Amino acid sequence: MEAKIIPSSTSFNVLSLLLTFLLICISISSNVQTSSAAITTTATSSKTYTNYLKTACNSTTYPQLCLKSLSSYTSTIKTNEIKLCSTALTVALKASRNTSKLVKSLSKIRGLSKTEAAIIRDCIEEIGNSIDEIKQSVKVLRSLTGSDRGFQIDNLKTWVSGAITDQNTCTDGFDGSNMNYAVKRAITKSQGDQLFHSTIFYLSLNSTTVKTAAQAASNLLPAADQSPNNLTPKPPASCGALYSCFSAQTSDSEVKMDLNPIKDAFDRVAKKQKMSGSKTQEVVAQMIREIENSLEIIKAEHFGSEVDCKSVFGELKKKLLEIAPLSQLEGTQKELNIALSKYPKQLEKSFNPDISKAYRNIDFDAHTVNQIIAGHFYRQGLFDVGDCFINEANVPESTAAMKSLFSEMYLILEAMKNKNLEPALNWATANSNKLKENGSDLLLKLHCLQFVEILQGGSRSKALSYVRTHISPFGANHFSEIQKLMACLLWSGRLHQSPYSDLLSPTNWNVVSEELTRQFCNLLGQSFDSPLSVTIAAGFQGLPPLLKFMNVMAGKKHEWQSMKQLPVPVELDREFQFHSIFVCPVSKEQSTDENPAMLMQCGHVLCKQSINKMSKNWSKTFKCPYCPSDIDSTQCRQLHF
Repeated sequence: MEAKIIPSSTSFNVLSLLLTFLLICISISSNVQTSSAAITTTATSSKTYTNYLKTACNSTTYPQLCLKSLSSYTSTIKTNEIKLCSTALTVALKASRNTSKLVKSLSKIRGLSKTEAAIIRDCIEEIGNSIDEIKQSVKVLRSLTGSDRGFQIDNLKTWVSGAITDQNTCTDGFDGSNMNYAVKRAITKSQGDQLFHSTIFYLSLNSTTVKTAAQAASNLLPAADQSPNNLTPKPPASCGALYSCFSAQTSDSEVKMDLNPIKDAFDRVAKKQKMSGSKTQEVVAQMIREIENSLEIIKAEHFGSEVDCKSVFGELKKKLLEIAPLSQLEGTQKELNIALSKYPKQLEKSFNPDISKAYRNIDFDAHTVNQIIAGHFYRQGLFDVGDCFINEANVPESTAAMKSLFSEMYLILEAMKNKNLEPALNWATANSNKLKENGSDLLLKLHCLQFVEILQGGSRSKALSYVRTHISPFGANHFSEIQKLMACLLWSGRLHQSPYSDLLSPTNWNVVSEELTRQFCNLLGQSFDSPLSVTIAAGFQGLPPLLKFMNVMAGKKHEWQSMKQLPVPVELDREFQFHSIFVCPVSKEQSTDENPAMLMQCGHVLCKQSINKMSKNWSKTFKCPYCPSDIDSTQCRQLHF
């Protein structure tokens, strides 16, 4: 029975809103030399404080939600940017703790799959990191004084941005369509508001005014019920690599190697390293300034005695002790070490260090494999490598004959790269009937490219003549395309300024080149994709579930090697499915070499083992399970797909 949970989305909403709103405040404060001097001190009435908060919230995409979350703190905030930031952080910290409790409660729902449980565990960890980063932000904000104010503000932005990243990383894992309904509902119910709030919060990293932030926010809205324009959610630039970081698998047996978590971990390490480096440079710069000041004093004429030098050195020592470089660097270095220690763990988690354990001793036809490899080299245009491989592997001459065929194709493609369409047009014209049978309009596309090249040269008469000679025969089926080309004649020599400038896009050449390659391979009786590439791609996709299965059969290597059929399904995309699959309607089992599909006299099909059981080991007739026909088992014939 599915557990029912009625979560409160308030914690997510408040956390995200205030984190988002805070970054705007940080950005504004970074451009204000004093926190309160720039604000009129006489504005002390409650109405003034409320108007101040309204002005700030009106620059966000959801002003009412912003105002509702902070309106009870107007007497504390007054008109002070620093207090506004501090209040937003404090409330965000409280909301993040409530969020942590919410996610932890989801982990107690019964019936969660391993995938769902893993995503929730990761989410709990991310929320915990977010709490730590908000705490660090509070710490930095309290020490926002001194000559290194700009550096401290940069640190504050880094911590707040990290908290947003952790939020988004958590909620991304719940986007899978097969997630437990109660879990998905509890998270996604508040995800729209959360993404919006995080977005505004992020904006102040690069915005220096509330107006700029509000303008940028319009491009980053989530598709939530509150969204003014119901726009599709877009991740902040710095968090783009973190989206889809947790890909919800379609089944427990299907395991996908997702590299996004590794990118996420790397970004975290890079961010910590940048902050640690900046802090180190700042501390060293402070020490250098103090030493240089002391040297200037010593060089002064009125200093020359030993006593004076000692006093200068004593003062220098005192100032260096006040700077306390070791204590300042210890914290950032510790944070960097923590991030570095997590990165290898993420690598180990995402990659299996030994994929050879999924290897099985299978007999291969060496000549067939060599032909596939040699053919792959020729397909890639690596003719010298292909020749070398053929000589060393003693590949039959039939494979070597492929070289001349693919050599012609690459000569055509190389000419097209130089805007020379003559070889391609000659080949397409010679094979026009076969191309037409395949339903390809490659020849027309080539003529259109040639027409555009002529028109760009400024010769309108030549372009018109080319249309009449080569393109007009296609008018019956491609009238609209020809109309567009004729309109281009009005823009001879300046097509880039016309409504048809898309005809000049290099993408058109790439599309036609790919179409030519596809049709060329088709006429050769070859697939468009190299068999070697397809095999490796399919193997890569099927490898994760095999590795997972091998972990279960770690002590049964002999059974693994002798196994003729995998006991676990290996799901591959449709592009890797080339043959029909028959499932017996009686046993519900998939046909195999040992249990093939058998055609009965009535025209219905069952698997061999099902017929064997129903006929009592092929000794009796039996009724077809789908029609009243009497079936003689000896008359059944094997089907070959």
